[in-house]
Amino acid sequence: MANADLNCKAVDVVTYNMHGYKQGAAMLLELSLSFDELLCQEHWLISDQLHKLNNMSDEFRNFSVSAMDEFCGKGVLRGCPFGGLGIFVRKSVCNNIQCLIKSDRVVAVKVDNCIFVCVYFPVFGRPYYRSSLWYSVSSVVCRLSVCRRL
Repeated sequence: MANADLNCKAVDVVTYNMHGYKQGAAMLLELSLSFDELLCQEHWLISDQLHKLNNMSDEFRNFSVSAMDEFCGKGVLRGCPFGGLGIFVRKSVCNNIQCLIKSDRVVAVKVDNCIFVCVYFPVFGRPYYRSSLWYSVSSVVCRLSVCRRL
């Protein structure tokens, strides 16, 4: 949990690993009552099911992605579902919300002068993949910093 400063207004932020939509939806809804920004990981939904997150509350804008589409497109899913990210921003906090990145492993939004980034890192192996995720995040931050100087 953190507290961000959006144009001198305190905003409460929480991050939450859902361990699947079915297991975590009730807690996500509960968190939405107390927090202005919700960053969730591991919802395990495919793109066709993201409406479940979009319909969670009319008070929030939602920026969600699936990590399951590529694997589900190859046939029957074997093993455990994985991934999926979402950032929820309370509409009353700010009208100036911009999505910066939406990929299967990174979602970033700019709310006023703050950047919120939700990342799903692989746990084992593939160190090159972790470095490419860091590059994605740092390139957005650097790009915005350059724009501000102009």
